[in-house]
Amino acid sequence: MILLAGATYPSVSKLISLAPISSIATRFPNGEALDKWKSSGVRYIENGRTKQQLPMYYSLYEDFKENEDLLDIEKCCKQLKKPLLVLHGTNDSSVKIEEGQQVAKWSNATFVSIENADHVFGTSHPWTKKELPTQLRIVCEFVKEFI
Repeated sequence: MILLAGATYPSVSKLISLAPISSIATRFPNGEALDKWKSSGVRYIENGRTKQQLPMYYSLYEDFKENEDLLDIEKCCKQLKKPLLVLHGTNDSSVKIEEGQQVAKWSNATFVSIENADHVFGTSHPWTKKELPTQLRIVCEFVKEFI
């Protein structure tokens, strides 16, 4: 996440975050589901847009636990000394808009909701059209104004 990396680079003077999560820890299972993941070594997460079954290896959780303090988004936001722009779509089904709002609140950032935009601001992969979708053009205008 840009907040965790960009906050520490002196050459970065401003940060922009698109549809940010507010916690890494909440992305992991707990209890019986965590035990099952540990014993199997892998679990599969469905991508909401593509429906692909994406493998998530238990070593990812172990790495997170070893570095949990460094990966604390709330802590990073509250210590952030650089201007931050947070943009989030109102129709984001991948990351709730409240997470972007929370990131902005913790860091005293500018928050902009993009009406009717999803997690990828109307784009898809691969992008084959010649024009950007309206939502992404709006994002680009806010970014341009901010920087």
